[in-house]
Amino acid sequence: MDFYSLDVLNSLTAHIAVVDSTGTIIAVNQAWKNFAAQNGGTSVSVGTNYIDVCQRTLLQNHSCTAEKTIKGIQQILDKEIDEFELEYDCHSPEEKRWFLMRITPMTLSEGKAVISHINITREKITQQKLIQKEEELSAIHTIGREVISSTSLEDIIGTILDQISKNLDPDMCMLFLRKGQDLHLAGMHQKDKKCSIEANHFHRVGECLCGISVRSDNAVYSTDIHTDPRCTLTECKNAGMTSFAAIPLKCKDKIIGTLGIASIEKRDFKDKRHFLEAVSHDVAIALDNSLLYDQILQNSKKLETELSERKRAQEALEKSELKHKSLIKNIPGMVYMMSPDGSIELASGLEKICGYTIEELNRKEKKWFSIIHPEDLNSVLDDTSALRSGPRNFVQLYRITTKTGEIRWVEDRKSALFGDTGRYSGTDGIVFDVTDQKKAEKENSELTNRLQHVQKMESIGTLAGGIAHDFNNILSAMLGYTELAISDLPESSRKRQQLKQVLKAGWRAKDLVQQILTFSRNDERQLIPIKIQPIIKECLTLLKASIPKTIDIRADIDGNCKKILADPTLVHQVVMNLCTNAYHAMKNSGGILGIALHPIRLRNQELVDSGTLKAGLYLKLEVADTGGGMDRSIQDKIFEPYFTTRDKDEGTGLGLSVVHGIIKSLDGGIDVQSTPGKGTRFTVYFPELKKAHTIDRDDGPSNPIVKGTGHILLIDDEENLLHMNSWIIEELGYEVTAKNNGVEALETFKASPDDFDLIITDMTMPKMTGTQLVKHILDIRPGMPIIICTGHSKLINADQARELGIRGYLEKPILMATLANMIKDTLDGE
Repeated sequence: MDFYSLDVLNSLTAHIAVVDSTGTIIAVNQAWKNFAAQNGGTSVSVGTNYIDVCQRTLLQNHSCTAEKTIKGIQQILDKEIDEFELEYDCHSPEEKRWFLMRITPMTLSEGKAVISHINITREKITQQKLIQKEEELSAIHTIGREVISSTSLEDIIGTILDQISKNLDPDMCMLFLRKGQDLHLAGMHQKDKKCSIEANHFHRVGECLCGISVRSDNAVYSTDIHTDPRCTLTECKNAGMTSFAAIPLKCKDKIIGTLGIASIEKRDFKDKRHFLEAVSHDVAIALDNSLLYDQILQNSKKLETELSERKRAQEALEKSELKHKSLIKNIPGMVYMMSPDGSIELASGLEKICGYTIEELNRKEKKWFSIIHPEDLNSVLDDTSALRSGPRNFVQLYRITTKTGEIRWVEDRKSALFGDTGRYSGTDGIVFDVTDQKKAEKENSELTNRLQHVQKMESIGTLAGGIAHDFNNILSAMLGYTELAISDLPESSRKRQQLKQVLKAGWRAKDLVQQILTFSRNDERQLIPIKIQPIIKECLTLLKASIPKTIDIRADIDGNCKKILADPTLVHQVVMNLCTNAYHAMKNSGGILGIALHPIRLRNQELVDSGTLKAGLYLKLEVADTGGGMDRSIQDKIFEPYFTTRDKDEGTGLGLSVVHGIIKSLDGGIDVQSTPGKGTRFTVYFPELKKAHTIDRDDGPSNPIVKGTGHILLIDDEENLLHMNSWIIEELGYEVTAKNNGVEALETFKASPDDFDLIITDMTMPKMTGTQLVKHILDIRPGMPIIICTGHSKLINADQARELGIRGYLEKPILMATLANMIKDTLDGE
């Protein structure tokens, strides 16, 4: 398994919080804090009852989201459900936002739940844009179909106004036809039927916004007609309209009218100019054809007795048909008519879609069906057969193979055709190329899967932190009581020696907790002087217990290597990641895993990892395997995030990118040499520590026990730890007053603040946390000596403790000698 720094996870956008069985927030990640700070919700933090916050929101706003959230949290905590999800909007004045809330129980920590909020705004906006685009294309298609199927001016105008009203949702939509210098109102659609408008049925070209659009041959937009001097007529103002748009209807070089849309609310119809321009073009052609057709009918009735006039009417009709064909050609897709056997009888845009002509396609055995992808063919044939049962429409999505062999996705919107006898005669429809749309959907799906994976890893990190906290409390009791038992036994006692072994085992368990914390700690790393040799040996011990015997581990560690300045957990992560990669390269075939550490002096600048290392002393760590190796194309990508050659369930692709980041942060370098079939070798360069450093690693149980005197106020909500630490402190010679919560401890301190020489408090407690208690105490008695203890907390570290005025900081479990020295140093003012 890959290990990586939680700094990466903590930088993610998902907002994570952990609540206990009462709904109180006990932990949040940095993204949660940042979002709360940016949106005025800083009160929703650790210690806040999340259910109470939702209930207040419900009472104030009658929020359906808050009501569902309360129910979801309670169901999770009551174990009624395993997972709760809710999509909701969270719009700000500056932008629209949508989030996905997911609540899951912490399975290894009873009575707790994880609440995560994932920003899905991008997906929502993409979805809305796709829906909007589909609605616009549908409107254009519907208008085109009406033009093909109807020559009635009234029907065409009705369809145009209806489709524009459905797509743009204006409060009023009007269509004027031009007759000379006059504009005649040919149709009007109002959103509110009860609201009547006394429309001027006749406008003049150049008069008001509609007339200006015809004269200028340009669309005219106004966001406020009440202040727009171009709006010279009062009809729209009297009707309560505010925004207006007028789009000229131009066919070839002739403007035949204008389309006017208005809204009561203030709107900028320019946002829809592309749709309006596309529709206006098709509308103009449709109206021109319909007007021409009406004119032909009128002329044919007047001159039907004369042959010459009938011929003129026929020619006019042929021209009209040509205009219809021109309209079809302008539709962004393939308009077709198909016989029952798949032969194309009529098609416009066929070659753009598939590259074939009608003749080429009809010569194929299965005609159109021959270019449908084999995996989609049966489904298309089944739907096509269903069309024979009666008049109906279908929308089919399938793949085709073009003449050049390219696979394209198409959307086929088709209708069944029946003859006068009611017999099925084929289909007609329109085919759109939606390949780019499918690619976008695939990319969105992959992004969603990646976000879900990252969220899972965040949950694992949060869970690891919770386990570490509880396990440290358990270890504190085990180690503390063991030390108390040892102190009561003579040096020669066999029981004393046995209990010392228990103490050693407990200390090894503490180291194991530190390994768990590698996954969950998000505070800034403290770089200290360390030796790498013990960390490598510890990693090898873990590896030998987990990898198969077919892999031979060979170590060559120089014991004279000096210290480096680093975080032990980060170095541990580097070694484990490199060794784990080597293991995966040989897990099926077996082989040799070699690890070596030696000092090296770089005489000149060395080119390492596409950069240079300065001349000087370094520790050279090499991890090699005899696996299958990598070619150059893979080597160039191994440090990229999410790149992996393993199976889906064997890695995330983050391990080597995290290693690369750690090495760079330590001013080191990493290089890789690999040959296919001959294995891989990673070489890491750590800069040697140049001068002595004051901070060093705590070596644990070997510290001497120092006793003293004084009155200590001890606070811990864990009863067994409270009693145990009371006995230990009394064994050290001090007087102890023990309290199991911060509220009671504060009241005791207020009653006699000068009676106590030192306060030792736990960090994580109900009612009042350790830091809250410290602030109250220092307000009462500034400079009061205080030691704070924590099993594992994301809310405080040693540096933050010092900034609060806390003199001592201890992480559980705490050995008696460590506690004794900390008490003595704190009381002495060191």
